[in-house]
Amino acid sequence: MKAIDLPGVREQDATPFHEGEIAIQERMGERDIETWAKRAIRPFMPDQHRTFFAAQPFLIVSARDRSGRPWATLLEGEAGFISSPDPESLEINAKPVSGDALEHAFDVAADIGILGIEMATDAGTV
Repeated sequence: MKAIDLPGVREQDATPFHEGEIAIQERMGERDIETWAKRAIRPFMPDQHRTFFAAQPFLIVSARDRSGRPWATLLEGEAGFISSPDPESLEINAKPVSGDALEHAFDVAADIGILGIEMATDAGTV
């Protein structure tokens, strides 16, 4: 969610959704999702999230290729390949492998999605 710098518009009035998402929510009669989403989707990461990402051995990252098609890929690295120097940033020292559809997709202006998954298991559960 980007901060909005427009006269008469307060940041708490900003929506975390883009126009396409809003149109689908309206069509489905689900615009009330924004009420809780404004509390959950923030323009920063709490310290707990920053620590979580820094401990992960891989990330699933989505973006669009040069033709605009959406893809997801796996980024992995040595311990510490992900860091968070401040609450608004993740630094990821990894790139897609050569030949990956997203090999050239990541730059400063790229719209991306990131999913971190902790694969911890408990021997007592299945």
